[in-house]
Amino acid sequence: MPAPVSFRSRYKPDKVVVEDLSIGAEPIPIRVINNYSDEKPNIFNYATSNRFTNDASKMVAPVGDMKACSCHPRSGCLPGECECEDASSLIFDPESRIVGQPIGTSTYNDHHYVECGSHCKCNRYMSHDYLMKKVEIHYKPNMGFGVIAKQHIAAGMPIINYVGTVVTKEYHDEYRNQLASQTDYIFDNLNEEHSGIAVLTDAAHHGNISRFINHSCDPNTQIVKVYPYIYAHGSEKISLPKIVITASQNIRPGDELFVSYGSSYFHTRNIPCLCYTFCCFVPPFDFEEKAQTEKEAVEERAVRRKAVRENWHNTGDIPSIDPPVFDID
Repeated sequence: MPAPVSFRSRYKPDKVVVEDLSIGAEPIPIRVINNYSDEKPNIFNYATSNRFTNDASKMVAPVGDMKACSCHPRSGCLPGECECEDASSLIFDPESRIVGQPIGTSTYNDHHYVECGSHCKCNRYMSHDYLMKKVEIHYKPNMGFGVIAKQHIAAGMPIINYVGTVVTKEYHDEYRNQLASQTDYIFDNLNEEHSGIAVLTDAAHHGNISRFINHSCDPNTQIVKVYPYIYAHGSEKISLPKIVITASQNIRPGDELFVSYGSSYFHTRNIPCLCYTFCCFVPPFDFEEKAQTEKEAVEERAVRRKAVRENWHNTGDIPSIDPPVFDID
């Protein structure tokens, strides 16, 4: 009679192909897991903050030129008294680290937040230039590399800034043929205050783990535009927001992070979406066979909500570090 096989002998540990993708730039190592092959992510410059081309740098207003709030650091920012909060269309609680859910059918993408920073007396930040939650990079067949949560994250909590090389639209258009094979990494960031000016964040060669976040038509993260100062109307410079990836649903350890690329991403490439969520807007041919139902999605959200509530003590941010700042010619 063969000896029984123990759970320990059946367990196969994850295959780590990169011990720390950030090479020490983040507060914790960012492991890359690939249990299917030895493939690693393409080489890029890992960074925790944006860098700018000369043209883009000349367009962006320096922090010192912008209006700040005068809230006292001890009393904090009080409703109706903080100029930064009054200029925001979202509410942020610095104690719970949660961005308030938008009212009605609007999403985080429809709003913006003005954070207090080093130029304000209270020095109250919403986002940081480093990874705020524990994650890893995992490889999946047909999906490629994606970002996996390693801790509980409550809906409304900032996770990481999307960073890259900030370029003007003209710069991008001039070199679009060179970038054609890597346009998946370009975030179109049109500034609302200067509707005629477009700046893009290109993470093809310079970025962080946010460049690996895959698409879903029912994403568990959304973009929050966080301005580092109050916009001064009439300024010839633009106020450039941070692009903050923020949880829009409760997330458990092991869940993959998703953001919506928008339907145009698939239409322009003439490819179907493979998220198989109940609300998929570019479904593949086998959608009816494999798709998740709306009932299943609602039930999963309830399970995640309960899990995050029961593990609230594990939702905190990673301890802070001082990130480097990059500029290029």
